[in-house]
Amino acid sequence: MVLATQNPLEQEGTYPLPEAQVDRFIMKVIVRYPEMQEEQLILRSNVQSVKVPEIKPVVNIEDVLYARNLVRDIYLDEKVEKYILDIIFATRYPGRYELKSLNR
Repeated sequence: MVLATQNPLEQEGTYPLPEAQVDRFIMKVIVRYPEMQEEQLILRSNVQSVKVPEIKPVVNIEDVLYARNLVRDIYLDEKVEKYILDIIFATRYPGRYELKSLNR
């Protein structure tokens, strides 16, 4: 797994990624600044001995592996595969599908 960060545009040395690189990411997470009360908790947890809440797992590794294997057993018709690929390629090459590109 690879994680990448993009700093705000106002900071020197950061530029928008070209479309050819953006499509390599499966998701974009926008992290907002904490609210004042949240910021205070962060401050206190690093300065004072405030007890951090215990994090409890929701699933175990066996459940994740089982789900991964279960997904591999799902039947996917060739027509659905083609539909998915048409959507992917239409976003990459709108002219081939007689669509207007949003970038031009």
